[in-house]
Amino acid sequence: MDASYKGLTSYGYAFYALLLVNQTGRGVPFAYFIVSHESSETLTVCLKSLSSCNPGFYPRSVMIDRDLKELGAIRQTFPKTKVLLCWFHVLQAVHRWLVKKDGGNLSPAQRNTVIHAMMTMKACMTEEDFESVSASKCRDLEAQFGSSRVTHYLRDQWFPFAALWANFGRLFQHNSSDTNNKAERYWHRVIIQILLHYKIPVFARSSKQTS
Repeated sequence: MDASYKGLTSYGYAFYALLLVNQTGRGVPFAYFIVSHESSETLTVCLKSLSSCNPGFYPRSVMIDRDLKELGAIRQTFPKTKVLLCWFHVLQAVHRWLVKKDGGNLSPAQRNTVIHAMMTMKACMTEEDFESVSASKCRDLEAQFGSSRVTHYLRDQWFPFAALWANFGRLFQHNSSDTNNKAERYWHRVIIQILLHYKIPVFARSSKQTS
C-alpha cells in the first residue's frame, strides 16, 4: 500500500494504490483511491469500502512505510492482518534523522554504526532476542557517542514497532518481501507514462513549429 503526490491529481490529492504480488513476483495493482484529506478515518472508509465490495478479501499482510494513518486504518479494517514496515523506508527514515541537527551532528562513520546496529536488531528471530540485542546495542551506542540522543530516538520511534520491521515479526508466508519497492516502481512507471504521453509530444510539436 503506497501513495503518490507527484502531480498525478489536479489538486495534489493523495493517490493511493494497493498492489499484490503475483506468481511471477510482479506487483499488480488491484485497487486505487484518491483522498483530499489524509487521516486514519478517511483511509478506513476507503478500506472498508474495498472490503464490502469484495467480501472474500482479507489480506494476510500489508506492507507500508511507517505512516501511522495507514497503520491505524488497516488495523481498524483488517484486525487480523499483519502489518509490515518497508525495511528500506525504515533505514531511510533513520538516516534522514541522523543527518539532521537533531541527530547530534554525527560523523558518517558514526551514522554507519547506527545503521549497522539497526541491521543487527532486524536479524533477531525472537522478541526475546530483540530485547536483549537492542539493549546491548543501545549501551554500545551510548558508550561510543557519550550521549543517549540516538538511543532515545530509536527507543521512542522504532522499538515500539519492532514487530513490524524485525525478522521475528515476519515468521509467516509473506513472499520473502522486505520492502514495498514494487509499489515505488509502479508509481515510477505511471509517472513516466504520463510524462511520455503529455510532455514529449508537446515538446516535439513545439520543435517542429520553431524549426
